[in-house]
This record gives sequence, structure tokens and C-alpha cells, in this order.
Amino acid sequence: MRITMRETRLGSPNGRDVHTYEAGETYDADTIPPVDDDLASVFLREGWAVDADALPTTPAARRASKVTGPTEVKADGEEQQ
Repeated sequence: MRITMRETRLGSPNGRDVHTYEAGETYDADTIPPVDDDLASVFLREGWAVDADALPTTPAARRASKVTGPTEVKADGEEQQ
């Protein structure tokens, strides 16, 4: 299973080693750090990641669905990323 992280989170694919999974990065069993199906399922269920295989594949569609960080609202009501 391939996932793309929406938020940076810590996780352990083997119950022993803890890795940082960075927002915007895509992970699977062959990446460093790896993500197994159980850990990927937790990230997906909690909303911290999306299924990378379900994301659009054309360049324009990828730009339109880009994973971004949380939006903050400044005191004057203006949004910033």
C-alpha cells in the first residue's frame, strides 16, 4: 500500500524502530523509512495520510490536489498557509 502523508507523524512499522513520516512525502514497503499495511491503515484511518494510488496521476491534477499543511488565519482575518 502506498500512502502520501498529509501531516508529519511518528510511526513504527515493526514495533521497534520509530521513524518520522513527513507531510507531502509518499511511502510504501520499499521506501526508507518503510510503511507496512498496518501502519498505513492507521495513518489513513486517522486522516494523517491519503491513499497515494487513489490520487490523480496527471501533472495538472496533481497540482490541483496538492497536499498542504494546515491553514492559519491571521488576526486581520487573512488566511495563510
